[in-house]
Amino acid sequence: MVSRVLGLVREICIAAVFGTSALSSAYVSAFTLPNLFRRLLGEGALTAAFVPTLAHELEQRQHAAAFALLSKVASWLLLVTAGLVALAMLALANAGPLLRLTGGFGMEPETVERLLLGAQLAVMLFPYMVFVCLAAAFSAACQVLGRFTEPALSPVWLNLVIIGALGLGGWWAPGDLARMNLLCAGVLLGGFLQMAVPAGVLWAEGWRPRLDLRPDDRVREIVRLMAPTVVGSAIYLINLSVSRFIGLSLNDSAAQVLNLSTRVMELPVGVFAAAIATVV
Repeated sequence: MVSRVLGLVREICIAAVFGTSALSSAYVSAFTLPNLFRRLLGEGALTAAFVPTLAHELEQRQHAAAFALLSKVASWLLLVTAGLVALAMLALANAGPLLRLTGGFGMEPETVERLLLGAQLAVMLFPYMVFVCLAAAFSAACQVLGRFTEPALSPVWLNLVIIGALGLGGWWAPGDLARMNLLCAGVLLGGFLQMAVPAGVLWAEGWRPRLDLRPDDRVREIVRLMAPTVVGSAIYLINLSVSRFIGLSLNDSAAQVLNLSTRVMELPVGVFAAAIATVV
């Protein structure tokens, strides 16, 4: 609940610093992309599939086998997310030449500039996806071990770092672009801390991470269990991404206004439904 409220405070702070400008809309649209994969590969689908499999492993074969499975899942998750991040960053880095070569596909110059700004920010923000997907796996493992408090509070670090970066930017940075660079750096640092907190809990419980990409039936089972959730979530998330893209292409403020209204709408679900689902 604390992290959800802080998340709303974070959005209010972003709006206070950048308003509903083209820069804030570009940031919202850029951050939508790694968040889409976070929800597809991380928090929802992975947790639903990984928790029962890991709990069964812990019950039947004790901690050593459960930690070995965690290392396998984390290794494959790192490989997949790092590969997706590299491909996405490569594609987005070449968005500018493509738009210039095609004349912006007939779009207005102002629209092209907003899209290019969004692509530049997305290149900076995409590595966050690696941190947050690993954080989802580590938090799920903590829950299986009966450690609920630390992983539940790990998103708090993300929000606090972002709020701190916004405060530093408002006090020190010479302009909006410098403030945005600080915000993106805060997202990456906060994402790392979001991963490091549950990882530290697992380390204290005796887990020692190691790279293990050997084929395993349990990993295949987790992927099979994830598939329906991924497909179901993808429809909503793709709709959300398209809405943000359309908003960014319309005018300077549409994407940010849509984001703020969505945050307010989702707050009750995040505060109550997500907390109850985690405990159950």
